[in-house]
Order: sequence, then C-alpha cells, then structure tokens
Amino acid sequence: MKQITNKISFLIIVSLTMLMGCTSEPGVSVSFDQTSKSLFKGETFSLQLQVSQSINSDEVTWACSNESVISISVQGLTVYVTALADGTANVTASYRNQTAICTINVNVTPDQNGSGENDGYSLVWEDLFDAEILNEEYWNIEVVSHPANSELQYYRRENVSTGTDSSCWRKCLILTAKKENYGSRSFTSGRVNTNGKVAYKHGKVDAMIRFPKTYKGLWPAFWMMGNDYSQVGWPRCGEIDIVEMGNSGGFQTVDKSERFLNGALHWGYYVDGNYPNYGKSSTYSYSVQDGNYHLFTLLWDENSVKMYIDLDKYPDAKAYYSMDITAPDPMPAEPTWDAGEYFHKDFFILFNLAVGGHFPGITKIDAITALNEENNYEAKMYIDYVKVYQKAD
Repeated sequence: MKQITNKISFLIIVSLTMLMGCTSEPGVSVSFDQTSKSLFKGETFSLQLQVSQSINSDEVTWACSNESVISISVQGLTVYVTALADGTANVTASYRNQTAICTINVNVTPDQNGSGENDGYSLVWEDLFDAEILNEEYWNIEVVSHPANSELQYYRRENVSTGTDSSCWRKCLILTAKKENYGSRSFTSGRVNTNGKVAYKHGKVDAMIRFPKTYKGLWPAFWMMGNDYSQVGWPRCGEIDIVEMGNSGGFQTVDKSERFLNGALHWGYYVDGNYPNYGKSSTYSYSVQDGNYHLFTLLWDENSVKMYIDLDKYPDAKAYYSMDITAPDPMPAEPTWDAGEYFHKDFFILFNLAVGGHFPGITKIDAITALNEENNYEAKMYIDYVKVYQKAD
C-alpha cells in the first residue's frame, strides 16, 4: 500500500511540475494605443503596439485588410499608416495567440472644388508625376549655377527626379537639396518650370505637396510667372507666389517655422530701385511640415487672386492671401504700377527648393542648419500632383 501511495505521489508531483512549466511564462497581452482612427486621404499617422512585457518585434505579424485604402510601414512595434483612398480598413498585429486590431476610416474626401465659391471648374491639365521620368514636354529642368536672391545652391538636373515617397507610396516629383560642393557652390538643389510649354490665364491651380523641415535655411516654393517673361523680363511679367516657406519671420521657434507661410504678388517695373508688390505671412494653427501632404490652391479670376490651404480637408477654410487685380478700364496706353495690368495673361508654373537667400535671411554657408547630420545633409520636397481647372467661359 505504501508503494502504491508513493507512485501516486510521484505522479502528482510530476503532473504539477508539468503544469507549472506550462504556465511559468505568463501570456503576453498586446493592444494598439488606438482602436480606431479617422484620416483624410494623404494623411499619415503612427500606431503603437503596446505589450505587457518585452517581446521580439520580429515575431509580430502585421496585416492590412485593404491595401487600396491604406498602406502600412512597420518599424519595430510602430506601424505608420497612410490613407490612400476613401473607405475602411483594419490594421492587425498578431503575436503568438494574441491579436490587436485598429480600424482605419478614410473619410469621404470633400469635393476637390472646395467651398461654394470654387464651384463650376473643370480639369483642363494635370501632371500626376507617375511616369518613370519627368515629362519634359511639360517641364523645363533648370540648371543655374548662381541663382538670384543671394541663394546658395546650384540648381542641377541630378537633383530633380520622379519616384515613390516611401513614407506613403505616392508617386511624386522630388526636388532634393544637398549639402555638397559642386562648381563654386556648397549646396545643390532642384527647380522646374513649364515656361513656354504649359501656361494658363485665370482658373484654379492645385498642388499636393509634402514639405521638408525648413528651419533654418530651406526655402521651398510653389509659384507662377507670366509666360512673357523672356520678352518683358521680371517683374513686368508678373509673379504669383502661391506658397513659400522658410521665411525668417518664423524663426522664433522650430514649431512656428513649421506653421509660418507666405503668399505674394510681384509686378510692374523698377523706379529708383523699387517695384510694386504685396506679400502676406500667415501662422497656422497646425504644422505644414508634419510629414503629411497638404493641398495648396490658387483661385484666380478677372477680379482677384486668392490662396488656400487644405480645401480638401476644410472646404470652408478662409483664404490666407487675397488681393484685388481688377483691370483698369480703359487700359492705359503706357504701363503703370496698377496690379490689374499684369495678371490677365498666361502664367506658367514653377516648383523649387532653394537653400538660403534673402527670404530666409541667411546668406552664409555655416548658418544653414536645415541640412545636417541628422538628415544626412539632404532634404526633399515631394509634389504628388499639380492640376489646373478652368470655368467654361
């Protein structure tokens, strides 16, 4: 009887040991820091996988339920989610027998025409920058060794490309600024224009742009000039600066520099070293250099020029720049300084990424800190598309 009892005790001990062995490592719980998120098309946000104890991130399996609605990019236990199209999709992270799910709702994008005053436009030209190389039937790639405005870069073809933005998989025009010695310059960058190839009078012009961090020294711009530039020169050709960033007025803090933007018009001719122009700065409530794409819109008709940001997200947004350009009647026989004489003709489109110059107020090489060791001494401006709309009349 004692021998049987000993055997029973041994089996109980072995069984308990086996059970304890199975539960000696408590299960790991996983969850996302958010269970749902609403995005607008083009926005990117980071989703963090939270775990109850340290795990090997390589053992986590990630999945996206609808790759046409969102794209995901994983770094460790963080997944970056980019909204691609209207709809709903789930992001799933699985670790052993645990699963975390976050539902992403990409909001119905408001009418691209924006608010009511923008209605009635039809698309007449666009470039989606989805080809292997830039379409030079539309674009001129500028090569300039010593640009104006005391800028410090050399504009090169090599700094202009088309490709995929790896942060969200959009195909884009990419302008790259680098700190490198070339020619007699210490920086290189890219600039393109449609002069003599694509030009329009009046309408709505949209560009979807992701800006680099500009503090301190970068000067990206989306703008237009009169297509008669080669005949009459500047500023008589007229200039419409739809958006410029990097102005010294926003240098008080890094945060302000990311929210500080400018719109401007230049026109007329020089008298005693001066010419007419009107620029306006705006400090936004949110960053325009947050890693997301932002829509910039020019509304231009026979009476005014107006500029907007993110009408796709906020269709009732107010213009950050507005100016009357009503033409004088009758038109004077000789040019005057009246803005209405200079903005009722064809204008062409430009994109560029300058380094230094009068606008940032930096003309010394060593004062440029925007290109640094942290970003490997280069920065990129991404343009997803540019579109021109006009009314039937």
